[in-house]
Amino acid sequence: MQTDAQRIADDLTTAYATGGPAVTAAFEAALAERVELVHRPAQPQDGVYDRAVLVAAQTAQADRIASVLKDFRQTASISAGADEVTVRLAISGTLPDGTAIAISGTDVLAVADGRVHRMVSVFESDQLTALVAALVR
Repeated sequence: MQTDAQRIADDLTTAYATGGPAVTAAFEAALAERVELVHRPAQPQDGVYDRAVLVAAQTAQADRIASVLKDFRQTASISAGADEVTVRLAISGTLPDGTAIAISGTDVLAVADGRVHRMVSVFESDQLTALVAALVR
């Protein structure tokens, strides 16, 4: 029998293969009403959020990254454990100043009662600072 984590992983895998709004819809369907967001290293936006707020913020961030990076590309490798889903992301593209970037990271989604209750996001790259600078311009 398929676990909730495996079902969510399968849904996300299908969504990433489709792209765009499908990813947003799959994340929204997987999230609990309130979700704890944790970044490593810690970020000011860490905290507990209503699903709608978290989905809107993540959608806006993804849209902004895609609009800033020329040749934007995102790939995902998704796996499931007993009670968690691991999403390994790779983001690449070219900044407006011509700098090519490639950033990878991992989101670990803790699953309980059929929904994601906690997201731990780890994105570390020397190029992350350049991307953030381009996003705030």
